Amino acid sequence: MLPYFKSILEFASLAPSGHNTQPWKFTVEGHYIRISPDFTRRLPVADADDHELFISLGCALENLVLAASHFGYGANVMYDLKGSNPGIILHLYEDNTLKADPLFEYISLRHVNRGEYTSDAIPFEMLHLLQKSVNEQEAQLKLVTTEEQKEKLALLTAVAARMQFRNPAFKEELLQWMRFNSKSANETHDGVPSAAVGAPSTSPAVGRFFFRRFVSASGEAAKAAGFVEQAPALVVLAAPGNNKEAWVKLGRNYERLALTATRYNLSHSHFNMACEEESVRKRLKETLHLEGEPLLLLRFGFAKEELPPAQRRPLNELMTNGTMV
Repeated sequence: MLPYFKSILEFASLAPSGHNTQPWKFTVEGHYIRISPDFTRRLPVADADDHELFISLGCALENLVLAASHFGYGANVMYDLKGSNPGIILHLYEDNTLKADPLFEYISLRHVNRGEYTSDAIPFEMLHLLQKSVNEQEAQLKLVTTEEQKEKLALLTAVAARMQFRNPAFKEELLQWMRFNSKSANETHDGVPSAAVGAPSTSPAVGRFFFRRFVSASGEAAKAAGFVEQAPALVVLAAPGNNKEAWVKLGRNYERLALTATRYNLSHSHFNMACEEESVRKRLKETLHLEGEPLLLLRFGFAKEELPPAQRRPLNELMTNGTMV
């Protein structure tokens, strides 16, 4: 492997993904890197069309490009997303004249904070910087700060959350990726650890029993709606098209948005329920008068408590042995 490529790929692997499934594989051949989806880690219930999976690939791609610039490599990106073997190919070339993007410094610091946020308003200057971080040709950003609009989004979130948690298959899929103590998190290096959601550590058996017995659709809907309604600011990201390339490009823009927030000590977390349920997604699009397809709903604010990030798998588990095609 060429100099710095290992470090570049490790930064790429710090990208976010649904339930922290980390659904990517890397293939390296000379100066070329291919990012491929790992469909064994897809979420067939919550993400039936795989749009969140390809958004995650876009996040990994953006991290990779940022890391490459830090180590003196430019990147030509080629999208090869049609057919049964989709992927993203990067040609990295040495360029000593490159200036590293300042967002690189925040890749290792960025993580989702699912805890409570303060009621402090986000300064207008910060909101403006969040908006500027997104390429308008690749993603439509809708900023929501009024109480009226937040109430509407909270209602749609509650409707979608109720639909999901009434679905036994959805609950079992979520349960598959929950890590109830540090031991189980250390064994897999993936999924959502209890500490990352501010929940007490317990044995997997007890955690699964409690989840199946006591987690209710009405309770989860109310909790999700409360977080959305109380958020200082909400952002909806919509893709101009509903295809793999549009999803990947949306992911690149989301990652830049998240890194920009991290740069200014803003926390964020996902409330994608209304985007995941197609019937509710249509209502969300109409409510916000969006031209594109709304695929991500995020809240931003100042966290009351710094919760630990979820783990990442070691690089050797993310590499393929095959030659790129």
